[in-house]
Amino acid sequence: MNPTGILVDSTEASGRATLTTSGITTDPGRVTRGIPQRTKIGSRVRRVLLASQVPQPDLLRCLASRAREQNWHLITDMIHTGVVPSRWQGDGIIAIASCHAEITDLIGHFPVPCVTVGGTTDRRTHPRVELDHVAIGRMAAQHLLDRNCRTFVWAPFTDSSCNHWQREGFTTVLRAHGYECRFLPPAHRRIGQTWHDNDTEWRQAVATLFHSLRQNTGLLAFNDCLAGRVLAAAHDVGVHVPRQLAVIGVGNDVEAHTSSLVDLTSIDVDWEHVARRAVDLLDTLLQGRASPYEPVLIPPRAVITRGSTGVDPWEHSYIRQATAYISEHCSDSRLGVERVAEQVGISRRQLERNFRSLKHCTVRAFIEDTRMLMAARLLVEQPRAKIMVISELIGITDPNSFYRKFRLRFGVTPTAFRRKQAALPNRI
Repeated sequence: MNPTGILVDSTEASGRATLTTSGITTDPGRVTRGIPQRTKIGSRVRRVLLASQVPQPDLLRCLASRAREQNWHLITDMIHTGVVPSRWQGDGIIAIASCHAEITDLIGHFPVPCVTVGGTTDRRTHPRVELDHVAIGRMAAQHLLDRNCRTFVWAPFTDSSCNHWQREGFTTVLRAHGYECRFLPPAHRRIGQTWHDNDTEWRQAVATLFHSLRQNTGLLAFNDCLAGRVLAAAHDVGVHVPRQLAVIGVGNDVEAHTSSLVDLTSIDVDWEHVARRAVDLLDTLLQGRASPYEPVLIPPRAVITRGSTGVDPWEHSYIRQATAYISEHCSDSRLGVERVAEQVGISRRQLERNFRSLKHCTVRAFIEDTRMLMAARLLVEQPRAKIMVISELIGITDPNSFYRKFRLRFGVTPTAFRRKQAALPNRI
């Protein structure tokens, strides 16, 4: 056991032929430590240690493919054993930091080039490639807004910086639309060098959330693992997904979304891009060239919509038509219930009845809420526009009426709302 708390394997002799879990036998001979110079193709196979205790199948597959293209031997023993060889000698390291910051501490003892994938701290000890968690949070927020969610919850996996950035992206988009967000406690907390399950506090917070749950609540979980846990808890107490609670995870993990009680909507992350940049960075170091130490951020691909945020089959097509028409024409001051009903081809009475049943509000209230959300967005996007102009752009010709409705919706005047948004940190 070493000071970082990770078991160290002292059985591998330096410079000796080894058979790794990848099934490839190599005999590289004794390797000089430090940054080796680039060798001719075919002169020998570079030995690269994959330092990770948390296997991510998609990422591993992409790393293996890229390493093969570089004529590298990717040593994956640690994924299976959780043990770092103490006298390992090779050319470079790709460390998948994840929640295990101690891995980054340990690999610092090896004087070979290293690239970190992911991370939990702000230290810049190695070149690093990581997912753009801010962009992930933004994408999730927009997806839930598009699903007509009006109450929002964020569920962190740990209290790491990765979780922090995802929360920032998520809440910034929500604030721009005039919404606040509730936070669950992290599912795991770090005490010293050890992660502890925070199950008791987490379950109590989830029970409180479900007890006060409103219709059209959207929840973002930091990863698919935690999202599945939320779905299971919702099932246990009879919370309907997605009618009452829409849940979205991150990672598009096949096992997670197929094993859930409801097919999980998830943000598909670009592991192929992550692997490509990590291998390219390490190759740059192996050639003896400098590499940037600012993290390389990889944006997500897309939201893969499934049942946990999907539209229920009982939601009639004319309701979707009506909401789409309102969103597109809310700037028209003449827009009213009769016009919407005529557009979708049903009676006003039938439209009102189904809006109350499915959207839990009247058609008029939905029109006004859509206008207020549009006003909130315009106040931020057009900071020099006069309030009267904003009012006219959303179809309200009377400024006094606009002030009154905006304050009723957001609790502050349009001017105060704009000032508050301008004072927020603008990292996104």
